Amino acid sequence: MTRIKSILMMAGLALPLTIAPTYTAMAFDGATQAQTEKTNAAPFQPTENVMADVDAMLARASAQGKLGLIVMGGNWCHDSLALATRMGTPELAPILETNYETMLVDVAGLSDNMDVARRFGRPVIYGTPTVLIIDPATQQLVNAHDMHQWRDAESISMADSTAYFTKMATAATRGVPQEAAMAPHYAKMMADIDAFEEAQAKRIYGGFAVVGPMVMMKNGERPENFRSLWVELSKFRYQITKDLTALKAEVRSFAAEGNNSAVLAYPNYTPFSWE
Repeated sequence: MTRIKSILMMAGLALPLTIAPTYTAMAFDGATQAQTEKTNAAPFQPTENVMADVDAMLARASAQGKLGLIVMGGNWCHDSLALATRMGTPELAPILETNYETMLVDVAGLSDNMDVARRFGRPVIYGTPTVLIIDPATQQLVNAHDMHQWRDAESISMADSTAYFTKMATAATRGVPQEAAMAPHYAKMMADIDAFEEAQAKRIYGGFAVVGPMVMMKNGERPENFRSLWVELSKFRYQITKDLTALKAEVRSFAAEGNNSAVLAYPNYTPFSWE
C-alpha cells in the first residue's frame, strides 16, 4: 500500500467521490451529504503541533529527494474533499507517491493553521483547498504563481491534475521569473505590491472571522445572511488574486521595457458590509 493511500484510508477516503456536474465558484458549495455518506470522510484533522509536522514532512522529503506537498483544506469544503479523494486514485496517487511527501492541514473554520501559509511567504490563503509545493532544500514555495487554482479543485479534470503535479515535479518547469534579478527600482515596486497584499490579507482575515464559524455549522443551522456574506468575501478573494497577478505582470513589463517612470495604478475596493 502506498503512503498516499494509507493516509487517505485512515481518514476514510479509500473510494473516489462521485463528482456532481454543477459548480458555482462564488456560491458556497459545502460538502454535500452524499459526499460525506459515500466517503465517511474527514481527511483534514487537527494536530497538536502543525509546524513540527511540517518539519517532519520536509525532512522525509529531503531524505528521499522529493518535494513537500501541503494541502490546506476543510472537511466542510466540497473542493477540499474532491482533491483529497483524487489524491488516492490510481491516476494521481503514483505521481504523488513518487515525487512528493504529502501532508493535509486542517484550517477548521478558516481559523486554524494559517501560520503554515505564512511560513512559506503567503500572507493568507485565498480559498480551500490551497496547495503548497515546497522545495525542502531551500524551504521555498515553488508554485506561488498558480497555487490558488486548487480552490476550484472539483472542476479541475483528472487529466489536468495529473499534468500539473507531473509538471511541478520537474525542476525546469517550476516557478516564475525571479524577482531578485530585477533592478532595485522594479524590486521596490514588487515589494510595494507585497505590502498591498498584506493589507488586503488583513481584510480577508476579518472576513474569515465572520463566515468561518458559519461554515462549521450544519446545513439548516447557518444564519439567513450566510450565503450573501460568503459570496461577498468570495468575489473579493477571486478578484484580488487576479489583480495581484496583473500588477506583477505590469512590473515585469516595465522592467523589460526599461520604463523607469511608469506608476502602478492600484485597485480601490469597496468596504465589506461587516467593515
